[in-house]
Amino acid sequence: MNTSRNQFKISQLQELTRLVVQSNQLTSLPRAIGCLSKLEYLGAGENNLTSLPAEIGSLENLESLYINDNPDLHSLPFELVLCGNLQIMSIENCPLSQIPPEIVAKGPSLVIQYLRIQSPYSCQM
Repeated sequence: MNTSRNQFKISQLQELTRLVVQSNQLTSLPRAIGCLSKLEYLGAGENNLTSLPAEIGSLENLESLYINDNPDLHSLPFELVLCGNLQIMSIENCPLSQIPPEIVAKGPSLVIQYLRIQSPYSCQM
């Protein structure tokens, strides 16, 4: 994926509310994804993501995040807690080794709570 070329294009899609890029062998999402201010649904499961960009925290309207089945995804950015409308987060089959396993085992809502507690943004919420 030519990231700089795709960043320019993706940043032009400001009215986009749903983005599905699952099963594309992606190793990263472009930082410009943060420009998609109306995005409500992001389906990026079944890829090879190693991280999510911090800019994901700019997606204030994001309600559903599917990042399941990314075997190299070991952490989530703290900025994810800034997605105040996030209701559904699918993290199945992601190792998330930087989060205690007992937290991950109890599901996405506890993962978000853990990120909120650990986040440097906790005073902003």
